[in-house]
Amino acid sequence: MKFDQIKQELQAKSCSISIIARVLGKSHSAVRQVAMGQNTSREIATAISKALELPIRDVFPNTPSYHQAVMFKTKAEQDAFWQEKLAS
Repeated sequence: MKFDQIKQELQAKSCSISIIARVLGKSHSAVRQVAMGQNTSREIATAISKALELPIRDVFPNTPSYHQAVMFKTKAEQDAFWQEKLAS
């Protein structure tokens, strides 16, 4: 989706970039940059998609990294996995 469409759809759902930023504890500009496709953040993109009630793939079709399954919920899980894998 284009940025203007994201903004309009958020507004139609009584939401906004500012609200998402406050709820996530992120800056307005960080959320805006993700919505515009200038930066990536799975956390922010997921929040925008949830607010729009659409799959992330539909909101951000040009960001393949958002379309991949998440293997690890935390960096600690990722580190533990690779520690075990590389130690053997």
